[in-house]
This record gives sequence, C-alpha cells and structure tokens, in this order.
Amino acid sequence: GINAEYGGHSFFQMQAVLQHRRNALDFFRNFSFERLTSLLNYYRLHFAYFTIFSIIGGAILTGIEKSKFIDGLLTATSGLCVTGLYTIDLSKMKLGSQVVMCVLTILGGTIVTSTVPVLVRYRYIRHHVAKHTNNKDPDKVLTEKDKLEYHALYTLFLVIPGYVLIVQTIGMFLLIVYTSADKSTNEFLKSRNTTTFWFSTFHVISAFNNAGFSTLSESYVHFQTQPFIPLVVSVMTLLGNVAYPPVLYLIISTLRRYSKINKKIYEYLLEHPRRCYTHLFPWEQTKWILATVVSFTLIQAIFTLAFDWNNPDWKSLSAGDKILVSFVQAVATRTAGYNILVISTIAPGVQVLFAAMMQIAAYPVAWSLRQSSILPKKSDDIFSKPELANQLRTSVNFQAKNFLARDASYLFFALFLICLVEGNAIENYPDFTIWKIIFEIISAYGTVGLSLGWRDSPLSFCAQWKTFSKLVICMMMLLGRHRGLPESIDRAVQLKKPKRLLMIPANLFEEEAPIEKRSMSLDTWIGAVGKPRHLPFKDWNSSDVKPMTSHPRNDL
Repeated sequence: GINAEYGGHSFFQMQAVLQHRRNALDFFRNFSFERLTSLLNYYRLHFAYFTIFSIIGGAILTGIEKSKFIDGLLTATSGLCVTGLYTIDLSKMKLGSQVVMCVLTILGGTIVTSTVPVLVRYRYIRHHVAKHTNNKDPDKVLTEKDKLEYHALYTLFLVIPGYVLIVQTIGMFLLIVYTSADKSTNEFLKSRNTTTFWFSTFHVISAFNNAGFSTLSESYVHFQTQPFIPLVVSVMTLLGNVAYPPVLYLIISTLRRYSKINKKIYEYLLEHPRRCYTHLFPWEQTKWILATVVSFTLIQAIFTLAFDWNNPDWKSLSAGDKILVSFVQAVATRTAGYNILVISTIAPGVQVLFAAMMQIAAYPVAWSLRQSSILPKKSDDIFSKPELANQLRTSVNFQAKNFLARDASYLFFALFLICLVEGNAIENYPDFTIWKIIFEIISAYGTVGLSLGWRDSPLSFCAQWKTFSKLVICMMMLLGRHRGLPESIDRAVQLKKPKRLLMIPANLFEEEAPIEKRSMSLDTWIGAVGKPRHLPFKDWNSSDVKPMTSHPRNDL
C-alpha cells in the first residue's frame, strides 16, 4: 500500500528525494553575491581574465593576418603574458596587428594588473559607506585608521598611473629625438618601413611592460654599436618590473619627506605597505629586491664577457661595445626577452646560465609577496627578534621549497608532453634538440621570451612545433604569468569592510541582509552601533546614533 501511494517508491526513498529538493531550494534561496565572490577569488579572476583576452586577441590577430588560429593564439597569449615568444613575424605584421600587440602588452603588464585591486578596494570602501550610511563622504564615517588606508589607496591610484605615464613619456621622447636626429638610424628605420614615432612608441611600451617584442626581425642586434637606444630600452625594462618596487618605495619616501599636506598618508604607506599594495614592500625586503637586481645583472654580464669575449660574432665590437651588449642582454634575460646578442651563438655554459636566470626571474618579488603577507601587524623590529625571525625564516624556506617543487613538476610535465608530440622531428633533425625545447619551455614559463630559434627563421623555435605543443606553451605562459601573484588571503587584494564606522543610522539593520548581520562579530557590532541595550553603558547622548527598539541579535 505504501509503495502504491508513493508511486512505487518506499516512504524513506520519498523522504530522501524531498530532502534533496529542499536542500537544492535552500541553496538557491540563500545564494548571494558574497558566496559568489567567495568562489571567484583573486587568482581565479586573474587567470580567467588572461585566458579570455588571450582568446580574443588570438582571434583578432588571426583575422587581420589570415594566419592559423593557433599561431594567433600563441602570439596573443605571449603579448598578454608579456612573454615575447611569437609565431607570427612582428616585423611583417600589419600596423593594426602591431597595435593589437601593443594593447595586449599594456593590458597584461605587471604594473597595470597590480593597480586594479587598488582601485577596486577604493571603490568598495566608498560603496560600503554609501550603502550603510546616509553620508557619502567616508571621511565623516571612517575611523582614523580606516580613513588613512582609504586615502592611501587613493594616493596610490594617483602615484602609480602618474609614474607609468611619466616614465614611458620620457622614454618615448628620448627615442623619438634620437632616431629623428641620427641620420643612419633614421635611414635604417625607413628601410624597414617603420616611422621613428611608431618605433619609439612600440619599443618603449614593450620594454616597460617587459614583453620584449620588436618591430625589427633581428631585435636590437643592429644597435650593438649604438649604445643610446639599448640603454634607454634597458632602463625602461628595469623601471617597469624588477626595479619597480624599490623605485616606488623611493617615490613614497620622497613624497613623505617633502610633502606638507599628506605626510600622514605617506607615513602610513611606508609603515603598512603591504596592506595597500602588492608591490610596495617594507624597507628590509625592498633592499633585498634591489640587491638581487644588481647581483643577478652583474653575474650574467660578467659570465657573458668571460666566456664570449672572443666570440666570432663579436669581432667587430670594441671593448666598450662588448660591455654594453653584455649588460643589456643581462637586463633583458631576467624578464624582457629582447636580444642584442644572437642567443644560439653564445657559449653553452652561458646559455644554461640564461635559462637559470629566466627560471628564477620571478622568485625575488614572489617570495617577498609571500613573506610580507605573513608578517605581523607590528613588523618594524621583526628582524631584531630572534623568535619571530626564525618563524619567518621557516615559513619562507617552506614556501621556497613549494615554489621549486611546483615549477620543476610543471617544467617536467611540459617537456614530457612536447617530446612525445615532437618525437619525429627530434629524431630526424639534428638541430631540433631537446635542449632547445627545454630552453623554450623555461623561457615561456619565466615569461621572458628568449629563444634559440630555428635556423634562419626570425620566429621563435616553438613556431616549428605542432598544434598540441603550441597549446602546451600557451598554458606554460599562463601558469608562469600567475606564479608571482599574491595569495587570495593577501590583505592587499582582499575586499574587507572597514572594521568600525563612527556613526550608523538607526534604521541600518532594518535594510541589512541576514547574511551581513550574521557575519558581524561582537567587537565590530559594538564599535558600529554602540553597546547592546541589555549591556550596561553610560553617556548615550549622541543624536546621530539611536538605540534600537528591536535588537536583531538578541542572543548577544
């Protein structure tokens, strides 16, 4: 009888079905924007942004250049990930395609993408205050500490874009003036069907964002005996990536010293740099980043000079030119990927050194991001306290091991897949070597873009690979671009509500969502609306804040 009544199912089966339906309805009923944002953390949003725009950029390049989609996708991904590998010759690209590559390079640049959380957090605080109070001015509602952070975010949003525009404008101006005034350079650019303005603009943007692209098929090899252009490009490369955190710290320190209006804001930025921005570090870490930049550059330049001084390709170069090209190439190898040397002709040991430098390019900043995100709030004298320093050192060592293990696994898996697919080419062509494949993978994962090339082709070595291998390289570029990101728990990328508001209207919680009410702690509650009615308190004289007749959390 029971089976007939429930359509052939037992009573307990029907109860389970009904409970399942109730759970599903509860899920959709309670689903909110907060739960959605908890799923879409910073890393996932960042990865989705790069994936989507890589596909869009690849489709646009494919349509303009009439090439294969996989080549357009790889080149666009390389541009967005500021890598520098390409399977479509940039020197023969149409102007529209070069503009697309320039835009992709800007959209994927480290400084641009790291500034987005600053703007989002600033707008979030304004939105939160406007939503929960009748006053749209955060200065009248936030406590002193939250007010400083709010203005610090606004200050960063002015300083960073100003820095980007000023540095690149100066670089473009210098190159435009030089290429226009120097007769031989002007004639050379005309022979390559490019103007001095576009050459200067494209190469400054590419160098500053560390993409390493060039409108010349031989990159900067032609300028080995003309130091001005390579030096300007090298300075742009340093200021746009590895030297950016120290320079930003110097700018904030200078503003604090000479500013008479916003001195407290600049002091807050220097005392709590990682609360506001991912690439602004405490002084100890800033010095360490600067030391790594100088030491890594010198090591590469010295070894290049030592083992390639008598390189046949250097016969026409003077001693000063050799020092210049060694320095420029050492700067480019860390992140940029343009070349002033023919990489395939340098000493094998130097090639291995270049591969190692490409692999560890992101480590100094990435480790500083992880280390500074776990520092306690009062970290001024952490390095003078042995117990805190030991805990920090243990954490950094653990993260370093995780970095190395993860990177090694990615590189091995990519090499394994590509060697499986390209096995016939490896067997049939003596110059299609596994070392070239390893170098290309490391270059892609390090988002550098150097390549050992293929014979006389101006394209990267991966241009000779099959479709699946190119897809693997695209994935390696995406993974490599995201290995230096801050964790989602990093304070600089979290959307946190201000801990305390000085005044809140009496009817605030009548409009508040239930989840918001439950998410408030006792301390935050007391700081926001005063003490609950059933707790003893004195001097309730504020006309702006009124005690509630119906307390939404009677369980307090």
